[in-house]
Amino acid sequence: EDPAHPYLVMEYVDGMPLNKWVEMYHPISERVLDRILRGLAGGLAAPHEMDITHRDLKPENIMMGTDFEPKIMDFGVVRIKHAPGDTPSKEFLGTIRNTAPEWLRCEEAKDDPRIDLYSFGTVLYCLLFGHQVFNEERQFARLIEMVTQVVPEGDESVSLKPGPFPNWCALATKLLAKRPEDRVSDANALINELAEAGKLIPRAGAEPLCGYIATALTGVPDADKQAIILKSHLIA
Repeated sequence: EDPAHPYLVMEYVDGMPLNKWVEMYHPISERVLDRILRGLAGGLAAPHEMDITHRDLKPENIMMGTDFEPKIMDFGVVRIKHAPGDTPSKEFLGTIRNTAPEWLRCEEAKDDPRIDLYSFGTVLYCLLFGHQVFNEERQFARLIEMVTQVVPEGDESVSLKPGPFPNWCALATKLLAKRPEDRVSDANALINELAEAGKLIPRAGAEPLCGYIATALTGVPDADKQAIILKSHLIA
Protein backbone atom coordinates (compact mmCIF):
# COMPACT_ATOMS: atom_id res chain seq x y z
CA GLU A 1 0.00 0.00 0.00
CA ASP A 2 3.05 2.27 -0.10
CA PRO A 3 2.59 4.61 -3.14
CA ALA A 4 6.37 4.82 -3.49
CA HIS A 5 6.46 1.11 -4.34
CA PRO A 6 3.70 0.37 -6.85
CA TYR A 7 2.96 -3.22 -7.70
CA LEU A 8 0.70 -5.17 -10.03
CA VAL A 9 -1.79 -7.77 -8.80
CA MET A 10 -2.69 -10.45 -11.35
CA GLU A 11 -4.95 -13.48 -11.29
CA TYR A 12 -3.22 -16.84 -11.06
CA VAL A 13 -4.66 -19.29 -13.56
CA ASP A 14 -3.88 -22.94 -12.91
CA GLY A 15 -3.56 -24.28 -16.44
CA MET A 16 -1.61 -23.94 -19.67
CA PRO A 17 -1.67 -21.88 -22.89
CA LEU A 18 -4.29 -23.04 -25.37
CA ASN A 19 -1.72 -23.91 -28.06
CA LYS A 20 -0.07 -26.42 -25.69
CA TRP A 21 -3.44 -27.72 -24.54
CA VAL A 22 -4.49 -28.38 -28.15
CA GLU A 23 -1.26 -30.28 -28.82
CA MET A 24 -2.17 -32.68 -26.04
CA TYR A 25 -5.90 -33.08 -26.55
CA HIS A 26 -6.73 -32.70 -30.22
CA PRO A 27 -9.16 -33.91 -31.50
CA ILE A 28 -11.43 -32.19 -28.97
CA SER A 29 -14.93 -33.43 -28.21
CA GLU A 30 -17.79 -31.25 -29.42
CA ARG A 31 -18.98 -30.51 -25.88
CA VAL A 32 -15.60 -29.33 -24.65
CA LEU A 33 -15.04 -27.38 -27.86
CA ASP A 34 -18.43 -25.71 -27.53
CA ARG A 35 -17.60 -24.68 -23.96
CA ILE A 36 -14.26 -23.20 -25.00
CA LEU A 37 -15.64 -21.30 -28.00
CA ARG A 38 -18.58 -19.80 -26.14
CA GLY A 39 -16.32 -18.72 -23.30
CA LEU A 40 -13.88 -17.05 -25.68
CA ALA A 41 -16.63 -15.30 -27.63
CA GLY A 42 -18.09 -13.90 -24.41
CA GLY A 43 -14.62 -12.84 -23.30
CA LEU A 44 -14.12 -11.01 -26.58
CA ALA A 45 -17.53 -9.33 -26.54
CA ALA A 46 -16.88 -7.71 -23.15
CA PRO A 47 -13.95 -5.45 -24.22
CA HIS A 48 -15.61 -4.77 -27.57
CA GLU A 49 -18.62 -3.35 -25.74
CA MET A 50 -16.20 -0.89 -24.12
CA ASP A 51 -14.65 0.02 -27.50
CA ILE A 52 -11.49 -1.96 -26.74
CA THR A 53 -9.84 -4.01 -29.51
CA HIS A 54 -7.41 -6.69 -28.33
CA ARG A 55 -5.32 -6.84 -31.57
CA ASP A 56 -3.25 -9.88 -30.55
CA LEU A 57 -5.71 -12.70 -29.96
CA LYS A 58 -4.03 -16.07 -30.56
CA PRO A 59 -3.82 -19.50 -28.89
CA GLU A 60 -0.67 -18.47 -27.01
CA ASN A 61 -2.59 -15.59 -25.40
CA ILE A 62 -5.38 -17.78 -24.12
CA MET A 63 -4.95 -19.73 -20.89
CA MET A 64 -6.93 -22.93 -20.42
CA GLY A 65 -7.62 -23.38 -16.74
CA THR A 66 -8.06 -26.74 -15.07
CA ASP A 67 -11.74 -25.81 -14.72
CA PHE A 68 -11.91 -25.74 -18.56
CA GLU A 69 -12.62 -22.01 -18.59
CA PRO A 70 -10.53 -20.13 -21.19
CA LYS A 71 -8.99 -16.82 -20.16
CA ILE A 72 -7.94 -14.19 -22.70
CA MET A 73 -4.58 -12.70 -21.70
CA ASP A 74 -2.03 -10.10 -22.80
CA PHE A 75 -3.81 -6.82 -23.41
CA GLY A 76 -0.48 -5.10 -24.06
CA VAL A 77 -1.30 -3.86 -27.58
CA VAL A 78 -4.99 -3.04 -27.18
CA ARG A 79 -6.60 -0.15 -29.02
CA ILE A 80 -9.03 1.90 -26.91
CA LYS A 81 -11.28 4.06 -29.02
CA HIS A 82 -11.13 7.79 -28.22
CA ALA A 83 -8.54 7.22 -25.48
CA PRO A 84 -5.34 9.31 -25.70
CA GLY A 85 -2.01 7.73 -25.01
CA ASP A 86 -2.90 4.10 -25.70
CA THR A 87 -0.89 1.77 -27.91
CA PRO A 88 0.01 3.52 -31.22
CA SER A 89 -2.27 2.30 -33.99
CA LYS A 90 0.29 2.96 -36.73
CA GLU A 91 2.79 0.44 -35.39
CA PHE A 92 2.31 -3.27 -35.97
CA LEU A 93 2.81 -5.00 -32.63
CA GLY A 94 0.74 -8.15 -33.06
CA THR A 95 1.52 -11.63 -34.37
CA ILE A 96 1.64 -12.04 -38.15
CA ARG A 97 0.10 -15.52 -38.28
CA ASN A 98 -2.99 -14.51 -36.31
CA THR A 99 -3.40 -10.94 -37.57
CA ALA A 100 -6.10 -9.74 -39.95
CA PRO A 101 -4.86 -8.91 -43.47
CA GLU A 102 -6.05 -5.30 -43.29
CA TRP A 103 -3.78 -4.58 -40.33
CA LEU A 104 -0.78 -6.07 -42.09
CA ARG A 105 -1.61 -3.81 -45.04
CA CYS A 106 -1.86 -0.80 -42.67
CA GLU A 107 -5.34 0.06 -43.87
CA GLU A 108 -7.69 2.35 -41.96
CA ALA A 109 -9.77 -0.67 -40.92
CA LYS A 110 -6.89 -1.92 -38.77
CA ASP A 111 -8.61 -0.58 -35.62
CA ASP A 112 -11.98 -2.10 -36.51
CA PRO A 113 -13.04 -4.74 -33.91
CA ARG A 114 -13.43 -7.17 -36.81
CA ILE A 115 -9.66 -7.66 -36.75
CA ASP A 116 -10.26 -9.54 -33.48
CA LEU A 117 -12.92 -11.62 -35.24
CA TYR A 118 -10.33 -12.66 -37.83
CA SER A 119 -7.96 -13.62 -34.99
CA PHE A 120 -10.79 -15.55 -33.34
CA GLY A 121 -11.04 -17.43 -36.62
CA THR A 122 -7.39 -18.47 -36.32
CA VAL A 123 -8.09 -19.77 -32.81
CA LEU A 124 -11.15 -21.68 -34.04
CA TYR A 125 -9.06 -23.10 -36.89
CA CYS A 126 -6.43 -24.30 -34.39
CA LEU A 127 -9.06 -25.94 -32.18
CA LEU A 128 -10.68 -27.70 -35.15
CA PHE A 129 -7.60 -28.91 -36.98
CA GLY A 130 -5.02 -29.20 -34.22
CA HIS A 131 -2.49 -26.71 -35.62
CA GLN A 132 -2.12 -23.03 -36.42
CA VAL A 133 -3.03 -21.45 -39.76
CA PHE A 134 -0.12 -21.74 -42.23
CA ASN A 135 1.59 -23.81 -39.56
CA GLU A 136 4.56 -24.94 -41.65
CA GLU A 137 5.53 -21.45 -42.86
CA ARG A 138 8.33 -19.76 -40.87
CA GLN A 139 9.61 -17.12 -43.30
CA PHE A 140 8.13 -13.73 -42.40
CA ALA A 141 7.76 -12.28 -45.90
CA ARG A 142 6.11 -15.45 -47.20
CA LEU A 143 3.87 -15.64 -44.14
CA ILE A 144 2.65 -12.07 -44.69
CA GLU A 145 1.89 -12.94 -48.31
CA MET A 146 -0.08 -16.01 -47.27
CA VAL A 147 -2.11 -14.16 -44.60
CA THR A 148 -3.04 -11.39 -47.01
CA GLN A 149 -3.69 -13.52 -50.11
CA VAL A 150 -4.10 -17.25 -49.39
CA VAL A 151 -7.20 -18.89 -47.91
CA PRO A 152 -6.07 -21.40 -45.25
CA GLU A 153 -7.18 -24.96 -45.86
CA GLY A 154 -8.12 -27.48 -43.21
CA ASP A 155 -8.72 -31.21 -43.02
CA GLU A 156 -11.94 -31.84 -44.97
CA SER A 157 -12.71 -34.85 -42.81
CA VAL A 158 -13.41 -32.52 -39.88
CA SER A 159 -16.19 -30.74 -41.79
CA LEU A 160 -17.76 -34.15 -42.48
CA LYS A 161 -18.09 -35.04 -38.80
CA PRO A 162 -21.66 -35.15 -37.47
CA GLY A 163 -23.13 -32.51 -35.20
CA PRO A 164 -21.79 -28.95 -35.12
CA PHE A 165 -18.49 -29.52 -36.95
CA PRO A 166 -19.74 -28.48 -40.43
CA ASN A 167 -21.09 -25.26 -38.91
CA TRP A 168 -17.85 -24.59 -37.05
CA CYS A 169 -15.77 -25.15 -40.19
CA ALA A 170 -18.04 -22.81 -42.18
CA LEU A 171 -17.75 -20.21 -39.40
CA ALA A 172 -13.94 -20.48 -39.44
CA THR A 173 -13.95 -19.85 -43.20
CA LYS A 174 -16.19 -16.80 -42.72
CA LEU A 175 -14.06 -15.37 -39.91
CA LEU A 176 -10.87 -15.82 -41.94
CA ALA A 177 -12.24 -13.84 -44.89
CA LYS A 178 -9.71 -11.36 -46.25
CA ARG A 179 -12.23 -8.50 -46.28
CA PRO A 180 -13.70 -7.39 -42.92
CA GLU A 181 -17.17 -6.96 -44.42
CA ASP A 182 -17.24 -10.68 -45.32
CA ARG A 183 -16.83 -11.77 -41.68
CA VAL A 184 -19.52 -11.84 -39.01
CA SER A 185 -20.54 -8.31 -38.10
CA ASP A 186 -19.50 -8.25 -34.44
CA ALA A 187 -18.82 -10.36 -31.34
CA ASN A 188 -22.53 -10.65 -30.51
CA ALA A 189 -23.22 -12.07 -33.97
CA LEU A 190 -20.38 -14.52 -33.32
CA ILE A 191 -22.00 -15.57 -30.04
CA ASN A 192 -25.28 -16.17 -31.86
CA GLU A 193 -23.65 -18.32 -34.54
CA LEU A 194 -21.88 -20.41 -31.89
CA ALA A 195 -25.17 -20.83 -30.04
CA GLU A 196 -26.84 -22.15 -33.20
CA ALA A 197 -23.98 -24.60 -33.79
CA GLY A 198 -24.20 -25.73 -30.16
CA LYS A 199 -27.81 -26.82 -30.67
CA LEU A 200 -26.52 -29.61 -32.91
CA ILE A 201 -24.54 -31.28 -30.13
CA PRO A 202 -26.11 -34.55 -28.90
CA ARG A 203 -27.02 -34.19 -25.24
CA ALA A 204 -27.14 -37.89 -24.41
CA GLY A 205 -24.20 -39.79 -22.99
CA ALA A 206 -21.27 -38.86 -20.76
CA GLU A 207 -18.49 -36.37 -21.23
CA PRO A 208 -15.29 -37.94 -22.70
CA LEU A 209 -12.87 -38.87 -19.94
CA CYS A 210 -9.80 -37.84 -21.94
CA GLY A 211 -10.79 -34.15 -21.68
CA TYR A 212 -10.93 -34.13 -17.91
CA ILE A 213 -7.51 -35.72 -17.52
CA ALA A 214 -6.14 -32.23 -18.35
CA THR A 215 -6.83 -31.30 -14.74
CA ALA A 216 -4.04 -33.65 -13.66
CA LEU A 217 -1.34 -32.32 -15.96
CA THR A 218 -0.33 -28.98 -14.45
CA GLY A 219 3.06 -29.28 -12.78
CA VAL A 220 3.41 -32.99 -13.52
CA PRO A 221 6.93 -34.22 -14.53
CA ASP A 222 7.32 -34.84 -18.26
CA ALA A 223 7.65 -38.62 -17.95
CA ASP A 224 4.45 -38.90 -15.91
CA LYS A 225 2.70 -36.44 -18.22
CA GLN A 226 3.48 -38.56 -21.28
CA ALA A 227 2.15 -41.65 -19.51
CA ILE A 228 -1.10 -39.84 -18.66
CA ILE A 229 -1.47 -38.61 -22.25
CA LEU A 230 -0.93 -42.14 -23.59
CA LYS A 231 -3.55 -43.55 -21.24
CA SER A 232 -6.01 -40.81 -22.12
CA HIS A 233 -5.69 -41.56 -25.85
CA LEU A 234 -6.15 -45.29 -25.21
CA ILE A 235 -9.29 -44.56 -23.19
CA ALA A 236 -10.59 -42.20 -25.88
